[in-house]
Amino acid sequence: MLLLTPSKYPISVEVTALAVIAPVPLVISALSAVVVPSFVRSIAATALTSEFVIARESFDCAIAGLTSAADKGIQFTGSGTAGTFDLTAAGKALLDDADAAAQRTTLGLGTAAVAAAPSGDIVGTTDTQALTNKTITTIDEGITLTLHSGAPGTPTNKLYANSTSLYFGTTDVLATGSGMSSFSAAGDSGTTQSITNGNTLTIAGGTGLASVASATDTITLNIDSTVATLTGTQTLTNKTLTSPTITTPSISGLTLSDASIVLEGATANDFETTLTVTDPTADRTITFPDGTGTVALTSDITVTASSTTTFTNKTHTNPVLNGTISGTGFLDEDNMASNSATALASQQSIKAYVDANSGGASSLNGLSDATVSSSAAGQVLLYDGTDSIDNKAINVMGISGASSAAAFTASLPMMFGGHLYTVNGFDTSSYNYYTFSGYNADGTDVNDPSLYLIAGHTYVFYLAFNNGSHPFAIRTGGSDSSGGTNLTSSNGGNNLIHISTNGTVTTGTSANAKSSGWLIWKVPHFTANQKASVGDYHYQCTAHAAMFGQIFIMSVSAEGGSFA
Repeated sequence: MLLLTPSKYPISVEVTALAVIAPVPLVISALSAVVVPSFVRSIAATALTSEFVIARESFDCAIAGLTSAADKGIQFTGSGTAGTFDLTAAGKALLDDADAAAQRTTLGLGTAAVAAAPSGDIVGTTDTQALTNKTITTIDEGITLTLHSGAPGTPTNKLYANSTSLYFGTTDVLATGSGMSSFSAAGDSGTTQSITNGNTLTIAGGTGLASVASATDTITLNIDSTVATLTGTQTLTNKTLTSPTITTPSISGLTLSDASIVLEGATANDFETTLTVTDPTADRTITFPDGTGTVALTSDITVTASSTTTFTNKTHTNPVLNGTISGTGFLDEDNMASNSATALASQQSIKAYVDANSGGASSLNGLSDATVSSSAAGQVLLYDGTDSIDNKAINVMGISGASSAAAFTASLPMMFGGHLYTVNGFDTSSYNYYTFSGYNADGTDVNDPSLYLIAGHTYVFYLAFNNGSHPFAIRTGGSDSSGGTNLTSSNGGNNLIHISTNGTVTTGTSANAKSSGWLIWKVPHFTANQKASVGDYHYQCTAHAAMFGQIFIMSVSAEGGSFA
């Protein structure tokens, strides 16, 4: 290396034995030292003495106009001219390297930089590149083809794909099957089938087995309820079990095709109990009783249809005794002198005893413990609480049975659960009202009161006024100045019952408009309250419209317990 130190005068440098002088760029440091790089090689043994003279004026002129800065280098750009250039971090890293190998490492070239290059471009393992005239020997995991909207410009001998198919040249290999291998499908039986492109391989179910295409590449085989499994709970119908072992079974409707059932018993040995049935000629049923006990063999039963057997302390349920009865437990005594609580009496002895002790009476009056006197129609026999049975009049709802108004000879009315109104009078002068006895809370009477009834309830009108000129009727559509219409079958007339004073019963619409006895009405189940503006039910004399009273009927389900 030559170190040239600038001065005001030309510098003389003596170089000894300089064999080769190459063109050398000079790098001027910030200290104005001229550094000659070490590219001067092979100093020969030959002595060479030369004098280099560097003119200060030429050097100063070359660099005088340059501006120094960080990361800048100076280079001569011509004879007597110089300039600066950028020294990047990468450039300085290369200048710092000792040799070419170090510089390749800095550049990240690796062994590829010194490898023998193949003809053409080098193929990278992870790059996307176009391969031309290349042979691929083995592909481990398949290849991915770029989808094209159309065929290449020159499709000959090219494999390419679009969104619907795969082509080789101009041939659709998926549609024609060209270039694709078929495969074979075989079953447990039948002929092996060849499957090629365009064929559909169908996996069909069989008895108890169904196939379901559950995904793009999945077919699931399912068994149905007809297939028995080891853990399933299923019903077997018409099945033959050969030598089965059944633990704690629950069996209903068991039918055995064999004539015998073999029971092993508690100990597994060579001794079994066999139940055998005789081949039946018709359907037979043998019923075991609902009880606990031991089943007896025929040899254990000593009583048969023809045997003579004495039973001791036995109970016979519903026995049928035919023929003549005899024995110490059967007595034929006309006077019943034995007075036994356990013996039976004969028919003849019973008749003889009754005849002997009835006094020969042919009517109730002949009985010694009955007193019948002044009998009247409709009376009944009642025990008088002392020593006899006497004839008594019937009192129904306060009506004396001794009068003709209560001689119940046709039937005896028993009116339970009904609401009772007693109509005991009427206006005898102008016929303007009926009188209801004890209607008020204090027990006083009321003339033509409005009645408040409940749907579905039964009401009894006792017509105590007993006057044929004023028939009492339940009607609709009338007023105290205009006669209404008697009930019909469509608005409650079928629910009417009349019981006369002798017990005669009339039902339906014919039971309406009566002047005595009991008029009974079961109020229909209305869906809305009935009042003057709806239904317009009322009671009224069929001969005198003024004898009138409005009837209000409450439908509990419709109005919730209000007569509004």
